[in-house]
Amino acid sequence: MGLGLHAGEPSVPPLTAAQRDAHAVFALLAAAVAAPDPAHPSLGATLALYAKNSGTDASRYEGLEPAARRILAGTTTTLLAPESTSQRLFDLAESMLAHLRTVDATRPDLQPADFATTSLGLRATAHLARYHARRLLAAVHYNLFLRGRRLAELYAATLDTKTALDTWSELVALLGTRDTVTFGHPALTLRGAWGAELIRLEFDYRDLEAMCCPPDESWLHEKVWSPSRN
Repeated sequence: MGLGLHAGEPSVPPLTAAQRDAHAVFALLAAAVAAPDPAHPSLGATLALYAKNSGTDASRYEGLEPAARRILAGTTTTLLAPESTSQRLFDLAESMLAHLRTVDATRPDLQPADFATTSLGLRATAHLARYHARRLLAAVHYNLFLRGRRLAELYAATLDTKTALDTWSELVALLGTRDTVTFGHPALTLRGAWGAELIRLEFDYRDLEAMCCPPDESWLHEKVWSPSRN
């Protein structure tokens, strides 16, 4: 899914590059994360549901439950692990926002006529990518908790869930009352009941928090899974 410029590749206008990053986010979520028929735009309004997602390309991307089994067994995989997908989503979000800052800095009369709508959609997609980048890590911690019954892993999952929830809240604030935003290309469309989903995510976070908070002092000294970074 490498969408950065390669040696010898002609320069791409920043808005085109941002849209290309957005395409990559949607493709990556479908291949690595999304259930075949997700019931919610968050791909699981509870962490328990999200943690079962496996994506649509098991030949390239490791599922969230297999990842937990591998981590507990201390083995390796040739597939792209959830933490790699998480980092890729985060990098795409940062790339999109950087390209948009470049366009923002140009004179308004040189910006596309529909730039406001396009910018909104791209910023929202960046928030969505950041949400899933953190939600993926929470899901791995949660699956490790289910298999090892270690409350320290549940606490780690709850912390990552809070970060993901905050990002979703920012997404809702950005979109306001809009349920659908199409920007630049029919394939670039965000669609969902974002505010209603936020309420469900908040309830789930409170349930997780009730299970493990405040944490026992001993948990804070336990070693929990930490994603490796390439």
